[in-house]
Order: sequence, then C-alpha cells, then structure tokens
Amino acid sequence: MQRHHKDDDLEIRFRYHITGESGQSYLTETSTSFTIYTQESFNGLAASCGFSISACYGDYHFKPFETGDPRMIFCLTLPDEHQPGSSLKLSRGFSNEVDAYRITDFANVEVRPDILSYFQGYMDSYFSGPFVEAQGAEHILTAMHRFGGPGDALDLGAGTSTLFWYTPVVDLNSITCADIAPEPLLILKHFIEGSSLPECYQWSVGHFNLESNHIRKIRSAVRDYIVFDTLTRWPTMLDSYGFDLITAFGNIAISSSSSQYRSVFAEIARHLRPGGRTIGADWIRRPEFMNASGHNNSYLDLSLVRSSIEGAGLRLLECEQISIEGDQFYEGIIYWAAAR
Repeated sequence: MQRHHKDDDLEIRFRYHITGESGQSYLTETSTSFTIYTQESFNGLAASCGFSISACYGDYHFKPFETGDPRMIFCLTLPDEHQPGSSLKLSRGFSNEVDAYRITDFANVEVRPDILSYFQGYMDSYFSGPFVEAQGAEHILTAMHRFGGPGDALDLGAGTSTLFWYTPVVDLNSITCADIAPEPLLILKHFIEGSSLPECYQWSVGHFNLESNHIRKIRSAVRDYIVFDTLTRWPTMLDSYGFDLITAFGNIAISSSSSQYRSVFAEIARHLRPGGRTIGADWIRRPEFMNASGHNNSYLDLSLVRSSIEGAGLRLLECEQISIEGDQFYEGIIYWAAAR
C-alpha cells in the first residue's frame, strides 16, 4: 500500500501479488482517491449545495470538533424554503381566490412526486412508530379529549397526521382536512381508508379508554379535503361554512409575523359556530433550527397566543407552555383550547 498526498487530495494505491492454485502469479493494482477538507472548506462546500451546518463533532459521542480530531462528523440541514414540501415554498404565489379548491376526486389531482415523497417520509418518521412521551403530545391529545367534539370539525394544515390528533375525540359528525398542497392529503386519505394503526395511535386508544370501534368511527368521519392557504384570508367558498371544532397543529406559527399569527385566529373565530371550539399547538423552535431552516418564529410566546385568542373574541379555556428536553429542533410547545 502506498499513500500519495498532494495539495488537498490523498490517493491510496493497493498493489496485490496473487498466486493461483496452478502456481501462476500476477500483479494487480487498485487506487482510491480522497479529497481532504478542513472544517472551513467543508462549510463552503455545504453552503454551495444549499445546506446549513447545524453541528460538527469530533467523534460519535457528540464531542464538539477540535483541530487534530481524527474525524469530522457534520449535521447538515436543508433550510425549510428548499424543502420540497415546505409551506414557505408552497405558499409562494398561492392565492386562495384563484388556487383554492375542494378535492372531489384525487384521480384528477396532479401529484408532484418530490412533494409526495417528502410528506410520505415525514409520516414514516414521526407518525409510524411508538408513542414518545414527554414531548408535549400527551397534553395536546388530552385537550382534544376534553374539549373536542361533538359536531363538524376542520383541521388546518392537516398534513398527514389528522387521524393521530383526532383519535381521542368522540361524537364527531365530520372532519374536513385542509392543507396548502394536495399531496399530504392524498397520503392521509390512503392511511384513513387503510387498516394499519401504528403504536402511537394505539396509545390514545388505551390511555383514554376508547371503545374498540372508535378508530373506525374517526376514519369514517373524514369526509372532505380542501386545498387552501390557512394563513391568509380563507377562500370565499368557505364563507358559508361553520364548524364546531377548528384545529391547528404546528400550522399557525409558520406565519411570517406576529400580526399574521393574530389574523389566523380572526379567521378561525369567523368560521366557528356559536359555542364552537378551537384547539391547537405550535412548536417553539430552537435558535439554531431557526437559523438553519430559514424561518424565524421567535415572535411566538405564551402572551402572543393568549392575546391572539382573546383579540379574536374567543374565550380561553386552556393555554400552557410545555418544555421539551433533548430535541435538537424544538425547545417547547404552546397548546391552547378556546371557545366562541
């Protein structure tokens, strides 16, 4: 074996002397080339490809990298605006009066493969395994069990997870799922019409002592799918609609500012029937994630959520901030329940 080091490249050559069973021998050679990077040069390479580096470690035990360490392990992040399924990207140029529509037949919907793959991967990563406690989900699900239903519901920014959040709710007549893209709604439809029930869903069934046929009832309650931008004034086709429950999980804090955040609650209040309720939650991003993702929602705090709800003329039922430990992206959640 020989090593040849030149500038920023390293070539390793392997020479073999092979002797066969017949005694005949021959020589062969292979080589492998490596590019040598410093931390600074790799930062530049990552940036040129659209990535942000959220961390650099010197070993597999998450020790911060120092000069002289035998390896560099990078954590790369593709900012939200570059993600195929990013709401920031999908909302650009979207007008509710022009582009919003109700899906009557998914066979007639143009599906974008990259966005479909993005949302399928998201569902597989976050909603296909066991229930993870101490991440805030149990507080949201408990609020849904206490304050959700009965009546007709609308889930804003439904994505692929409507059934997960609605599992604890009883006595619903119908659920309308809304998102800015049809692809996650298609995945959601296939899941709802299927029979699989991951462990994270089963947690709610057991925790809230739900009937054995409860999941079937929730699946059959999903009746409608609408594509629209939930963060701007809702399309006029919804002006005649009223709902008994409007939910939003991880949706409203995608707003670009606190004023837009407040305006979404005004839309929610406008579409709630008398006595209707809204339940939701937003995730507080860690500063490193805000920088890496390209979306800064540092305006989000408990005071804003409460004042937005009350400013929309709604009566606050519950609103709390829960800390999340050990998550590289989020440091907490704020969940709420309010009534008209």
